[in-house]
Amino acid sequence: MRIQYKLENRDTSTLIKYFYYFSEEVRREKIKLFYIRTPIIMLTIFSLYSFRVSDHLIVQISYVIYHTFFWSAILAPLVFPLFYHWISKKKINKKTQLYEKLDYSIVDNGILSKQPEKEILYEWKGFLQVVESETYYYLYLTKSEIVIIPKRVLDSETNNHLKQIFQQKIQPYKQIHSKSDFRKFLTVFQVVMIFIYIILPFNIWYDKSSKHFNYEFDQSLEESNETADINLSNVSLSVQNLLDKYPSQKKAFSELPVMYQEKMVVPSHSEIPFNIKEVEVYNHVINGDTDSAYIFYQGHQEALAILIYEHDNITTRGREFVNLNQNITGYYHDRYEEKSIFWKDPNKRSSFVYSVSLIKREYGTAKKEKNTFSKEDLVKIANSVIDNYE
Repeated sequence: MRIQYKLENRDTSTLIKYFYYFSEEVRREKIKLFYIRTPIIMLTIFSLYSFRVSDHLIVQISYVIYHTFFWSAILAPLVFPLFYHWISKKKINKKTQLYEKLDYSIVDNGILSKQPEKEILYEWKGFLQVVESETYYYLYLTKSEIVIIPKRVLDSETNNHLKQIFQQKIQPYKQIHSKSDFRKFLTVFQVVMIFIYIILPFNIWYDKSSKHFNYEFDQSLEESNETADINLSNVSLSVQNLLDKYPSQKKAFSELPVMYQEKMVVPSHSEIPFNIKEVEVYNHVINGDTDSAYIFYQGHQEALAILIYEHDNITTRGREFVNLNQNITGYYHDRYEEKSIFWKDPNKRSSFVYSVSLIKREYGTAKKEKNTFSKEDLVKIANSVIDNYE
């Protein structure tokens, strides 16, 4: 049986496309990449990043698992074929003669290649494997030297006869099947997931920007419609001065239970170690009752929270004792992004607890950073609150 044909660019490009599917070396590399290298690298990177910006363990773990899974199971399988397409070009024999007539004869002991200057016999036992696709036969002499026989040059009878010979003479004999519907779906799913992964950060940024714009618009609207009916006669002078400076928070403050209004005290502005961009009043409600209330000062990359809550039995374990004004003992705690001091109301009959916290957090985001404030900064704020007791 004699076969004569010319190879074209599409013949080698198709081979390159399927080359990595049938290379043991590439298969081992693929397993290492998918199941060892990528998960380890991504787990390390996202663990370090996650534990630097968040203090919620469940959030940290979920963040790490999600990103590790994405990079290992979604992105790597798509990047892998592109990477090995480039590798395959280098591995496949560059001496492939395009547009020159190839002349092969199938003989009893192998395939005879007739060239202008000589003849070469490729014995059956010298082939590593044969791979059949829908349009080609690939006969592997080495990992990178491959005899390509396009089916387009064969008639139906010759093709069937050649297939029988290859199945009998060369082992292993492998076949490439068309992509199943599931694999096609998986590829589309991977592309969609990457699109979502890329677009999601922009969407979060846009959402935060919109919320910030709406907040400023609502704030200006509230200030323009602010009424003078809110009674602040029973609150401390420090809180009155704060609400006069930020009238948009009067309504939120007036909705706090009266005992929280009367107990709330804030520091003097001069003791706050950053420029204030906005102030907000929060009322934390559990089962219909106020559990705590605080006033939140936000700077560009810093924040201060003044918190008041009721608690009969507070724990001081793991905190450093600090001496505050009026012989009050405070309890200091230093975390990565937050420094805080809390103390009990000096009124023995009161179960209220005061807390001040300095936080490093970028304005308009939940991203936290290493706290560079000193303990002295926090003590000054705490003493300012205490000095403003009335």
